[in-house]
Amino acid sequence: MRNPSKTKKLAYSGLSIPIIYLCSELAAFAGYKISQGSLFSWSRFELLRHDIAEPAATDKVTTNQGGMGNRSRKEVLHPYLGYVIQYADKNCPDFGFCDDETVNKKGAPIIPKTDDNVIVGVFGGSFAHQTLLLSTTTFFEQELNTIPALSRKSIMTVLLALGGYKQSQTLMALNYFYL
Repeated sequence: MRNPSKTKKLAYSGLSIPIIYLCSELAAFAGYKISQGSLFSWSRFELLRHDIAEPAATDKVTTNQGGMGNRSRKEVLHPYLGYVIQYADKNCPDFGFCDDETVNKKGAPIIPKTDDNVIVGVFGGSFAHQTLLLSTTTFFEQELNTIPALSRKSIMTVLLALGGYKQSQTLMALNYFYL
């Protein structure tokens, strides 16, 4: 049995690739027809893409599922933290972090330190954010009051975590509010 020549191998490869590409395109069009009930249209695709991309060109508006009910919020770009939350609520401070605790504490998250209080900042991503939001209001304060050095001090927790934050953003948030 003879081995096929290099020319035949090259011709076979040259024909196989376009045939495979054509078959995959036809399968994709058929799958679209079956799933959507109509043939694929580039003009309809462009309109849909434009409708989806148009709001993304401005600020992304979502609804918050934890801590502030279903109020609207905007995720806005921040020069140091990547993004922060700008809730559509006049009670929220302009620091990019807002929840029920922040709204109820005047000046939060920038609370002045005194000899009688201890400020605990909770930094992190979605786990830290949800842990503080879903725990009882005074859970962390009660647990920290069991430490003898903190037993007679007023402990305030400040939520400086956002879902989606990664390590570099949490460190930058700490640096940003530490100053």
